[in-house]
Amino acid sequence: MKTELLYQWEEMIDKGFPGLGRWQKRTLAAFSYGVLLAQQCTLSRVAQHLSGRANGSSVERQLQRWLGNERLVLSVILGWWVAWVLRLWGKAPLLVLVDETKLSDHVAVMMVGLAYQVQRHPVAVACLCGGGLSGRRTGAVTQ
Repeated sequence: MKTELLYQWEEMIDKGFPGLGRWQKRTLAAFSYGVLLAQQCTLSRVAQHLSGRANGSSVERQLQRWLGNERLVLSVILGWWVAWVLRLWGKAPLLVLVDETKLSDHVAVMMVGLAYQVQRHPVAVACLCGGGLSGRRTGAVTQ
């Protein structure tokens, strides 16, 4: 179920990411909007909020396919995302938040976010394995 706010968000993403195709931009808009609604980036929770149902499995599969698409270089998209957010942010003071959560001795998740109006808004999330950033999906976090 699309809201007027999601339509407006899709328009902003469309203008801010000219290097992406139409469906790639729509999924990026839906995913980022869903993360804000869910206040977390767990795919099942994001999908539930986007679908409006307790079981958003079809939306979750769509997000999984988008994230797993080998033609999308997510580190490049993440770089565009950060640059776009900073352009929109303007000259206002910026408070960057970094949180690392250990999942085991060898795996951790790192979140980079911005503090805005007493809330944290995620900008990037990376999985840390074996004590450092690894995998092709985390490159922009180190830049």
